Amino acid sequence: MDYGNIYQNALSQIVNATDRASSAIQAHEIIESILAQRLESKNGISANDAALLLSTLRNQDLRSSWPSILAAASILRARCYGTHVATMVPIEIGSYCSSNCAFCGWRRDNSAMLRLRVKRSALISQVRHLAKMGFSHFELSGGDDLIFLQSELYDTVKAVKSVIDEVTCGGRLSICLTPLMAQHYDGLREVGLDTVLTWQETYDRTTFQTLISKGPKANGIDDNFQLVRGGDGFLSRASSQERAVKAGLQVGIGVMLGLAPCPEADILSTILHGQHLLYLAGDSAKPLIIGMPTWNPITTSVSDNHSSWHRPFEVNEVFEIIGAIYLLCFPDFKAWIFPNCRVPMETQVSTIKTAGVFTSTMVRVGPGAYLADTSGEDVFQEIFQASSEDTKKLTCQDVLQGEQFQHHFHSHADYLKAFMESGIHVVTDATLLKLALQ
Repeated sequence: MDYGNIYQNALSQIVNATDRASSAIQAHEIIESILAQRLESKNGISANDAALLLSTLRNQDLRSSWPSILAAASILRARCYGTHVATMVPIEIGSYCSSNCAFCGWRRDNSAMLRLRVKRSALISQVRHLAKMGFSHFELSGGDDLIFLQSELYDTVKAVKSVIDEVTCGGRLSICLTPLMAQHYDGLREVGLDTVLTWQETYDRTTFQTLISKGPKANGIDDNFQLVRGGDGFLSRASSQERAVKAGLQVGIGVMLGLAPCPEADILSTILHGQHLLYLAGDSAKPLIIGMPTWNPITTSVSDNHSSWHRPFEVNEVFEIIGAIYLLCFPDFKAWIFPNCRVPMETQVSTIKTAGVFTSTMVRVGPGAYLADTSGEDVFQEIFQASSEDTKKLTCQDVLQGEQFQHHFHSHADYLKAFMESGIHVVTDATLLKLALQ
């Protein structure tokens, strides 16, 4: 796939989408036909049809089609997954990031951010703590920490997966780290890794290079986890899922909603990318995890760029319809739409009910934060192997404020209550995999 031009190709399809109809009434009729045909089939809709559905996001005259799109997605979701949803929880390895991304609190030029790196024993303690709450999918994340990759990646994945197997039934492990090379993914699968989540941020190369200026994300890494001087981080990132799929791993893809000049083209690029990955994997294709990240304010307000970036729409207003369109675009059982805690709980739950079957709850995107919630401040020396501040002086609030982005935090119990009230039932994602592979 030509990832360098995927956004431009998608943009052309979005621009041409409204030419298919001479009026909003005719466009609505075409959309109704697209939805009816999708529900009669097990296959996803075409890119051209997806472009027409996406043109409803900002065209007020076409928003009359939203109820039909949401209804079709709800029918499809129920047909494939019933009332099931699987929950996951991210555990941060550290905040020593080597990349410079304008939208992230952990960017390397953010001197206001507390930097922490968690001991492996503390990662394992958090797995045990979270497993008692009922979690069975654990994500290791932590920005672009080259020191960790070079010295601890394989051993940490192996150790954490061993504990997951001990404390859960059908537990699974994912990473959301620097895009890696083929040999890395092969090795990680051998030590127990199940899934790789890699958000492209945007498929518009110009926007990507404007907002991501330095480090592994801008330049990529090599087989030895070394920064590639003058490398192409955009293409390395976009092609990383292919390497992971070839290694037999499940993958997640997605863009930061509203980041690109034409967000509809970015979303369509995600769809095109996903359809290519399913084609590449053939009959052995595992369900794609389709992420829906958003640019939220960061916790170090003095260095926050959030308010300076133009967003073409209010994300909460279109979040559920985007989730619905994503689901309709992929074959039955081949996409897990992933609403997350960057949006309010009400928006997250409504999107799950319409389209999502994989989600996060109780997110603490700060290194050691789950232990800070439950332990006294006297244990921080036992939790962190590195810190930009004296661990003896750290407070629980310091640790809890060390997030990449602000999230809408609620307890896991509160999420379970909201799910139950909406008729949603939590299962393991191993259960969802059985449905996809039967």
